[in-house]
Amino acid sequence: MKENIKSGISRRSFIKGSLAVLALTAVPDVSISVASDHPRKTLPFLDYSKEIILKNCMLIDMVRPGVIEKGSIKFVHGKIVALGASPFDETNAEVIDINGAYVIPGLIDAHCHTTASPVFGTTIWQIPKLLRKGKRQYTLCIESGITTVRDMGSFPPILHGNINNIENGSLIGPRVVYCNSIMNIKGSHPDVKPTDVSIFAEIIKPLIGMIPMNFETMDDLKDALEKNAMGASFIKLTVDNKSVFCKTGNITVYSDEHLREIFNFAEKHNLPVSCHNHRKWGFDRITQYPIHSLEHMIGDADLSETDILRIAKHNISIVPTMTIAQSYLLEEAYANGIPKQYQTDFIMNEIAVRKNYLTNEAQRHFDPKLIQSTIDELKYYQTLGWDHLIEHKKYLVNPDLYFGIMLHGPDNLRKMKDAGVLIGCGIDAGMPYTFFGGQYREYELLSRVGFKNDEILRCATINNARILKLDDKLGSLSAGKFADIAVFSENPLQKIEALRKPSMVFKDGRLLYCTVALKKEDVSAVSA
Repeated sequence: MKENIKSGISRRSFIKGSLAVLALTAVPDVSISVASDHPRKTLPFLDYSKEIILKNCMLIDMVRPGVIEKGSIKFVHGKIVALGASPFDETNAEVIDINGAYVIPGLIDAHCHTTASPVFGTTIWQIPKLLRKGKRQYTLCIESGITTVRDMGSFPPILHGNINNIENGSLIGPRVVYCNSIMNIKGSHPDVKPTDVSIFAEIIKPLIGMIPMNFETMDDLKDALEKNAMGASFIKLTVDNKSVFCKTGNITVYSDEHLREIFNFAEKHNLPVSCHNHRKWGFDRITQYPIHSLEHMIGDADLSETDILRIAKHNISIVPTMTIAQSYLLEEAYANGIPKQYQTDFIMNEIAVRKNYLTNEAQRHFDPKLIQSTIDELKYYQTLGWDHLIEHKKYLVNPDLYFGIMLHGPDNLRKMKDAGVLIGCGIDAGMPYTFFGGQYREYELLSRVGFKNDEILRCATINNARILKLDDKLGSLSAGKFADIAVFSENPLQKIEALRKPSMVFKDGRLLYCTVALKKEDVSAVSA
């Protein structure tokens, strides 16, 4: 058995190599050259010194119900000026006839990790390809109609390098709201020591940072809060007392003193606090504090009416990321078949949807060989057995937790919706099996849970904008807001699958993606 393990590809080998190569992206010139491996598509020329008018639109503004037929929207210098059913004065304007397509606000992804790798089990020789795909993740957001993302934990120097490249135009990508690193106590989720996966971790850390902060003492915490808050829009915590990996026993949690320090700092600096939460233990504890949002769903309990009313009363929002749970419906883990309690019609259907995505769709979003290497790692569930994965540096999740989320989550989520809890939308993109470009999986999964199409669209636009505290700038087509606009050939209020394929995407009033010939005069192709 040990010989087989050694001959296989380990996550340790992957991270050892990836940390070394990721360090190179801290150097701006290298970062830009990696981004250039993705040549830009030519876009129609627009004179942005003029007003831009999209006419003959089917407008879904997220303010009024339904669709404004034969509408127009006008924007200039990155801001929406006006919209409605009446035609606008087209003098000195760039006018585009949308020809009856559906126009909505730019979509928002409220939970992702833009510098994380969604695969494991690769070789160090594949790291350059992985880096190129990492840059591509930002562009895939735009190509999916997503103009803003909330990054829930990244390698800060790499993140800031990518944001700089987006802002200076060398990388096509969304607006990024971020927390920098996750403000974790050492030993909490993700409960893996960096040195366990790479002997170079401590050497590389000053160059690329770490996704979890992993403080130890109160002085560490105070120092980390100050440093991590630079440029951040919120604080991210993880609050469970058990691992997501295949191991038993409790993991380290924040002390009451730690939490008092964190929430005092958050209040002083007006920073919302968002919390990774899969367990009822963590839910019961952290909802006693003034948190802003819960991330993911509970996998080990049904929530009571009292639980639901508590988060509704305290205006705690939820970003359920049901797709991450679907992605970890790993039937490969069970030698004797899926346990009977999980064999519900809903779960069995979601397993089929997961298989179809990985087999037929994921290859559009990431490298097929890297995807296959991740799938191949699942053999270790049965080769080594759950109890021995950690000792062999195989950090595979405990599927019982995620089957549990799919068992309890739909009903918990419906009860939250009925209670008026603010519900957002994200898929935890950047984690294994959740690839950027596949955000539509969450929209369609919410539909199967029982959300109406207009509710799903609100989750992905105005609700997410409120969670990001940017609803004065984003989330609806309204005068004065950013001209973040996505155009679709079909009506997403009637067919949620329409959100899979935008035909045009504007961010800050600039056309960043287009798959159709524009109906305007003097169109000439130039590089964006």
